[in-house]
Amino acid sequence: MRDTDKEREKRKKQLRQGMTAAPETSKKPEPDELDKKLRRHRAVRLLILLLAAVVAVGAFVLLEMNRRKEIYDGHVISWEKEITTTGNDRYIAYMDYILRWNRDGITYVNSKGEAVWTQSFELSDPVAVVNGSYAAVIDRGGYLLYIFNESGCTGKVSTLLPIHKVTVSAGGVTAIVVEDDLADKVFFYDMSGRQMGIEMKTLLTEDGYTLDMSLSPDGQQMVAAYVYLDQGVMKNQVVFRNFGDEGQEMIKRLVGGFKEYDGQLIGRTVFLDDVYACAFAQDRVCFYSLKNRLSPQLVKQIDYGEEICSVFYSTEYVGVISEGSDSAKRQISVYDRTGKVLAEFETAFAYTGANFSGGRIVLYNTSYCEIYNLYGDLKYEAAVGSDIRWLACTAEDMLLIIDGKTAREIKLESANTWDDLLGR
Repeated sequence: MRDTDKEREKRKKQLRQGMTAAPETSKKPEPDELDKKLRRHRAVRLLILLLAAVVAVGAFVLLEMNRRKEIYDGHVISWEKEITTTGNDRYIAYMDYILRWNRDGITYVNSKGEAVWTQSFELSDPVAVVNGSYAAVIDRGGYLLYIFNESGCTGKVSTLLPIHKVTVSAGGVTAIVVEDDLADKVFFYDMSGRQMGIEMKTLLTEDGYTLDMSLSPDGQQMVAAYVYLDQGVMKNQVVFRNFGDEGQEMIKRLVGGFKEYDGQLIGRTVFLDDVYACAFAQDRVCFYSLKNRLSPQLVKQIDYGEEICSVFYSTEYVGVISEGSDSAKRQISVYDRTGKVLAEFETAFAYTGANFSGGRIVLYNTSYCEIYNLYGDLKYEAAVGSDIRWLACTAEDMLLIIDGKTAREIKLESANTWDDLLGR
């Protein structure tokens, strides 16, 4: 073989030895196949989320059904504490507990019946109001105003004219109405008792006499009821004022008023929150919305054929007690902030006090109580003491009771078994 042939064969051999098999490339999925996988993955995730939502809703519904079914048939005393009271003591719900006051002073009582703080004073006719963590006390017809929060007294004010009405906001802004010969004057104070740069005069011959007023929790809005004479006929009106930036250009801060009450006196007005307010007349309840703070709207008026017996309310609910189907019964109607009916039921219970507390409707007298849920289902009824001055729920199954000698908390005992709760 010639040299050239040998060299050619040698080069071929070297090439064969140096060659390696090219790695097999993995086959990439086609675009349509990739979209299918993504859609399948998203569908599985959505299905899992939907199943989780269904389970959560089912659990909530089951829990709510169980809560509605649960009733109580007894109670035990959790704790009891001797306290000093007088026959003139009065009480008002304050945060989760209460304020107790009389002519000589006011005390904040906590969940254990303990006095957190006490403020002494000498007032002829003390009146207390509460909003959130703030409270205010006036000497009605007198000249003193006290402002409080959970730590005690934050401000004290002395006036030159007798005080007629008081209201306080959740931030401690306090407004009082003082009486002059021809006008009511409204003064505003901050939580320390310092007079703010807001003052208002309402003429008795034009606006009328102030029956009641209430500040919104933010302290920038007021609803007030006035009685006035129109050609010798007594009438009244509900007026809304705005003391924030929106109301600066309004005369007397007036942003709206309502007069359609047929001569029935509006005895009480209240802001439930910063948007919704209520006015209570002798035979009707009016629900207002201030979603537009410069144009309040009457969203619902509920008329009763006869005079309303009593009303009670919280930041979320309004309760009205009126005549029942016969003279021995009373009807209790529960509404939300817009006037929507949540419950209506009757009771023959001779109550002396009623409140919303602990997610319950509480009726009580000097020895007995009835506890309902917000649907009107009776949860508990029993004698729970004597000489009861105040009774409220601190939780759905816990009651705080204050009588003439003691403060105590009782825990309600369930009468239901698991079979009862599961409907078996």
